[in-house]
Amino acid sequence: ATLMCRHVASIIVKMWLPVYLGTHGQVGSAVAAMLLMYLLEALGILVTGRLVAGGGNDVLANGARWSLIAGVVATLGCLFCQGSVLAAGLLGATHLIAQANASNLLMAYATCNCSTAARNQTLSRLNFLSFLSGSLVPSVLGMMVTVQNGSFHHVERVLLAAAGLYGFAAALMPR
Repeated sequence: ATLMCRHVASIIVKMWLPVYLGTHGQVGSAVAAMLLMYLLEALGILVTGRLVAGGGNDVLANGARWSLIAGVVATLGCLFCQGSVLAAGLLGATHLIAQANASNLLMAYATCNCSTAARNQTLSRLNFLSFLSGSLVPSVLGMMVTVQNGSFHHVERVLLAAAGLYGFAAALMPR
C-alpha cells in the first residue's frame, strides 16, 4: 500500500505541478523552475544513494519514511512559492528526490524482507500494483480539474490530495 500511495502521489505531482506553476502565475519562468528541479534531482539521488549504501532494514525504512515526509512538505511548499523560480525549483527538486528515494528504498526494503523463494513474485506484484495505481488514480483525480476560459482550475486540490497520499504512505511504513 505504501508503494502504491507513493507512486500515485508522484505521478500526480509530476503531471499537475508544471500546470499549476505555469497557469497560476506562481513562478516567473516555469521552464527555468522545471530545469532546476530535474538538475537537482539527478544530483540529489546520487548523493542519497551514496549516503544510504550498505544500510540495513532500519536505514532503508527510515530513509523511505523521511523521503515520504519530504514529499509532503515539498508538495505543499510548491503551492506557496509566490513567484520565485528558485523556491519552485528547490521545492520541486526536493519532491523529485524524495519520490525517487522513497521508491528505491521501499523496493530495497521489500527485497530484504522477502524470502528468497518468493522474492521474484512478490516484487513483480508490488511493481504491477504500484504502476497500475499510478496510472488509474491520477487520471481519476485529474477529473477534478476544470478548464474555463483557457485556464485550469482546482489543480491545487489535486496537489493537496498528492500531499495527503504521501503522508498516508509515511504513516503506513513499518516502525
